[in-house]
Amino acid sequence: MKTWLWGALLGMVLVVALATGWFFLFLNPRHYDAEDFAGGLDALNAAEVASSMLRTTAPRGVLPKESWPTAIEALHPKKVQVYPTGVLVKLHGVFMLESGIYFPTPKVAAKIEAHDSEGTYQKITDSIYSYRVKG
Repeated sequence: MKTWLWGALLGMVLVVALATGWFFLFLNPRHYDAEDFAGGLDALNAAEVASSMLRTTAPRGVLPKESWPTAIEALHPKKVQVYPTGVLVKLHGVFMLESGIYFPTPKVAAKIEAHDSEGTYQKITDSIYSYRVKG
């Protein structure tokens, strides 16, 4: 095989390896802890109180940014979704992966398992979970 062809092949392999490493190091969504937020657990508790009000007053589905309560806006979400089972605050997402904070209703929180068909959950408090979904 010609030398330039080997060089081109090696170059393509290097580009793929770098792109894959970049994805797993910087773009892959992860779980969150209270320490990841300015204000720590106090900020998450305030957002949890706001999320419980949203479940009773806001329409179901994606909540427009102008309707986000200040405590939730302080988490710097990309999207906020309101469901009868809780409020999802998307903090990171790329391709078919996303992660964020989930504020479930007490009834749902009692049934959450670390892994289910939807993704993985990591308990922060009894009413606050970090979620990670591969979709």
